[in-house]
Amino acid sequence: MTAPEFTPEELAAFEHANGMLAEAAVERASHEWHLAARQAPPEIVEAEALALDLFIETLGEDAASGFDLARRLTARARAMTAEVRRRQRQSRNRRKAKRKQTNRAARRNARKSAK
Repeated sequence: MTAPEFTPEELAAFEHANGMLAEAAVERASHEWHLAARQAPPEIVEAEALALDLFIETLGEDAASGFDLARRLTARARAMTAEVRRRQRQSRNRRKAKRKQTNRAARRNARKSAK
């Protein structure tokens, strides 16, 4: 069984469609990255932007590099979102620990004054 032979018109149509898909993937990933960047602290956003600029400089202009860029943007957006969640969780846990400590002290003082 031999591989099918494509006409130049079919190859051009395929490359055009693949390019459009890559462009849509990059646009969607870029939107996701920007949403994550709005929530993240400025120092993280700045570092991520620099890393992406370096990555973009190394890419070519073909559709495969468009998909690579979309993959990288999505991964970095998820990493930023995870960092924001981690910081929020730490902050919440600190508040809970402080509240717990305050409640313990209040109960201890109430017991002492009841005696």
